[in-house]
Amino acid sequence: MEPARTQDGSSRDPGERRAVPAAEAGPAPAIVILGVGNLLLSDEGFGVHAAEVLAREAFGPGVSVVEGGTDGFGLFHVIREADHLIVVDAIRGGGTPGSIYRFERGAAPGGRLPPLHSAHQVGILEVLELAELIGGAPAAVFLGVEPGSLEIGLELSPAVAARLPRVVELVHAEVARLRRPTRSGTRECRPRDRARERPRGGGSGSSPDGTGP
Repeated sequence: MEPARTQDGSSRDPGERRAVPAAEAGPAPAIVILGVGNLLLSDEGFGVHAAEVLAREAFGPGVSVVEGGTDGFGLFHVIREADHLIVVDAIRGGGTPGSIYRFERGAAPGGRLPPLHSAHQVGILEVLELAELIGGAPAAVFLGVEPGSLEIGLELSPAVAARLPRVVELVHAEVARLRRPTRSGTRECRPRDRARERPRGGGSGSSPDGTGP
């Protein structure tokens, strides 16, 4: 099987993790946008396709876009160094292809999301739990699209490809929300700094995005 090819024609491992310089950021960016998935399985690669688009967006300083592929625990340091994590992925939630979902980690019992049936997503959840145990995990939001095809192929299905612009808009909205000052005029403190002050698995409610098909 040939390696996946990017838009510029170069080849690379579909599971490869690649940092994309969307904006000039320090060694520990406040917000990490993480696109994950397998480029060889059509809609399963949605998160990586999204990361390629998001890398060209003007987020400004303090935001880093990472193409995580299917790296799982290899993303530990990327996740551990983030204040806030936005994960973009294909999520099989039972809806029609192209349905958009938004979940916050910690909304479900035990701090887990509803069943996602995806090996790389399970890996990210385990990395978040490990980070929590050793000092605090970043606040995490998952944005995903219901896949229509998981067959071998490098292109997104039409229904899923059509949702890419909307997901990009939602990521921008999440970044704006995270940057919004609190009533005191300061931004929210680093989640790991207050890890011992809140119950394990705490978080606000989860809900699907209201922009489904």
